[in-house]
Amino acid sequence: MAKQDSADLGVGTTATVAGRGLLGRAPVAFEVAATADGGMACGEVLGGRYELLGLVGRGGMGTVYRARDRELGETVALKVLHNAPGDRSIVERFRQEVRLARRVTHSNVARTFDIGEHGDIRFLTMEYVDGQSLSDRIRGAGGVMAVSDVLHILLAVCDGLIAAHAMGVIHRDLKPDNVLVASNGRVVITDFGIARSSNEASMTNGIIGTPAYMSPEQAEGKTADHRADIYALGTMAYELLTGTRAWPGESALAVAAARLVAPPPDPRLQRVDLSPDLAAIVLRMMGRTPEDRFQDVTALRDALQGHRSGRPTPVPPSGAQITRPPNHLTDGVAGHVLAVLPFRNTGDPADGYVAEALTEDLIDTLSMQASVRVRSRVATRIEDVDAVSAGKSLGVDVVVEGHVRRLGDGYRLTARLISVEDGFQLWAMRREAREADLLSTLDDIARGIANALASTLRGPVRQSPADPQAIDLYLRARVALRDAWHDKALLEAAVLLFEAARACAPRDAHILSGCAMARVRLEFFGGRSVETEQVTEAAVLVAPDVAESWIALALLRLYRHDMPRVVPALRKALALSPALARPHEILGRLLLEAGAIEEATTLLARALELDPSTIEPRWDLTRAYALLGTWSRVDALLALETSGDAADRMFALTRARTHLWHKHVDPRIGEPAFDVRDNFDTPSFKLMVGTYHEIARTGRFELPAREAVIALHATFDTTSRGFVIGRQYHAEFLLASSHHEEGLDYIRQAVRGGLADLAWMDHCPLLDAARRSSQWPALRDIVAARARGIVESAAATL
Repeated sequence: MAKQDSADLGVGTTATVAGRGLLGRAPVAFEVAATADGGMACGEVLGGRYELLGLVGRGGMGTVYRARDRELGETVALKVLHNAPGDRSIVERFRQEVRLARRVTHSNVARTFDIGEHGDIRFLTMEYVDGQSLSDRIRGAGGVMAVSDVLHILLAVCDGLIAAHAMGVIHRDLKPDNVLVASNGRVVITDFGIARSSNEASMTNGIIGTPAYMSPEQAEGKTADHRADIYALGTMAYELLTGTRAWPGESALAVAAARLVAPPPDPRLQRVDLSPDLAAIVLRMMGRTPEDRFQDVTALRDALQGHRSGRPTPVPPSGAQITRPPNHLTDGVAGHVLAVLPFRNTGDPADGYVAEALTEDLIDTLSMQASVRVRSRVATRIEDVDAVSAGKSLGVDVVVEGHVRRLGDGYRLTARLISVEDGFQLWAMRREAREADLLSTLDDIARGIANALASTLRGPVRQSPADPQAIDLYLRARVALRDAWHDKALLEAAVLLFEAARACAPRDAHILSGCAMARVRLEFFGGRSVETEQVTEAAVLVAPDVAESWIALALLRLYRHDMPRVVPALRKALALSPALARPHEILGRLLLEAGAIEEATTLLARALELDPSTIEPRWDLTRAYALLGTWSRVDALLALETSGDAADRMFALTRARTHLWHKHVDPRIGEPAFDVRDNFDTPSFKLMVGTYHEIARTGRFELPAREAVIALHATFDTTSRGFVIGRQYHAEFLLASSHHEEGLDYIRQAVRGGLADLAWMDHCPLLDAARRSSQWPALRDIVAARARGIVESAAATL
């Protein structure tokens, strides 16, 4: 086994145990002392059967020897318990190790044979593995191992853990010392000394585990389940890949506490050649809470195997990461992580829109700072919670909280910057401003926050409109647009507000960019408008330093299928405001449709990190997994809670659509409880959800549903993205109900309209019949050419 200095083990004669390095590398010799605790020496026989041959090493609960079983003539490992003779609790834990370990029979778990006594000494015998511990392997590798070797080890450990967890056994002390690699490359988990059954209460109330590898819940003394083993394996993966511990430190307490206040470190900061996919897997293994991690070892193994095979499975945020902000931003850029809590309106409730709009505006301004990573506004709706508690729940370093109160024809603004770690107030400002000066005063607040964080405020100096009415209309319009993204009627109202503000201040950059965004989004629902194009172009000319202008331009090009020019506009938006979720989401969707699934899911996960409650990235990730046939992950995403009518509608449609895909693959699946609800205030969603539901139930798409769907899709301009998406839905309805020729015709219409969704063409299960058509290769070639253009254009951005 591993080489140990005799100073660590006691003085005595020595023996040599032959072994080989990891994965069949050159032989090594290990010097081991032959005497140790209790004066035992080579040749001594325990229990009248086991002859000690040499000392292998020590663990927290016992000393391990190499021994010969005289009765069977085999070499075994013999573990002698460390305890005072009367310490019954340790004896009981020792017995537990035997009971639990014997449940597990797997090639990647060291077999436990028997338990015995020799006077006051208690011992157990287990399989002897001729090789190295991972601790020795890390030291022998000079700190860095080949990725292929690391994947071999991790997959083997996963197999062993799957077998253990299936028997209800949780290790709870997984670490490099407890994983052995035999001379033939076999990887073996050993030492279930503090393992427990998942069906039993913990036998101890203290902190259990090794500080460098224990999960946060173990460090807090809480009950740990199987996901603690996943966390420990994540810390081991980090160490195997980088040669350093994820949580270094001199003090065991400091090491254990560090993970409670800091996000897991990105291994790419230590090893730049690691792929984003593998880094994402490691980071998810080390999620701060059990819900942040892979929920079982099988899912983890699938992700690792996919990476090794060159067909990576997208690694989405876990359920907890989707429903609350995670503790890690994927870009690994140093700097403060900040949340702007919703400003509180302390005056007339009718002025609530002012507080909401100022919060959103301040976030947009701070999102332009390269050294400050800003959580989105929607992700920070925390009511009746103090700033420090809110910051901790959001996983940020600092929070901004503010108050707004109308005073006659002006406002009083108060803002504070608070350190989450100690509650210290880093900065504060209180200003009274006329309504015409409200936005410039807000910029002063943003500048003060940036200065307090040792940053310099980027972006143009804003000149507020002189007309107070323009300010008020702009604030109302911003709030209206935020709530109207999926509702045509509300979008029309938002456009009217922006246009009224623009009439008061025609050249104001933020009013113009907001108006462009509202108009472009309204165009998605049908009807190309020359004025929308003019307003958007004017916004880019007047406000080239405002990211919203470029996002509006990107969406206009997307909705009009001007694909080669979508990505450059998104690239500009990301350069101006790297912490905005919307450009990440749009680019992720484009790459998903173009078939670049790994890059797409990375961007969509990033969008969710910036705004965990946003709808579209969750929707797109669900679609990605459905196209890949990973139905368990589809179900997990669809099971997450939603908030608001728009989210409910979107996920009702996604649930209905993906269920029909799944049922086409496996007709045996049952019928889910579809969200066909009378309170849907958008008839189009109710029609689409109901149609998917009816086809899944009966296999038929007949009148009057066909006429209703045709009428709905006829409202879209034939050059719009909405037209193409409508044709995709309609083709699915027809193909799923065996109207194959008509379904193929709708696909042709979508291709003529600018379809670039290669992932749908290649993977949607409902298109099987269309793929058998002689016309299919030509149609696919057109779509594939468009997809290549998107991927090539995105390469510079990624």
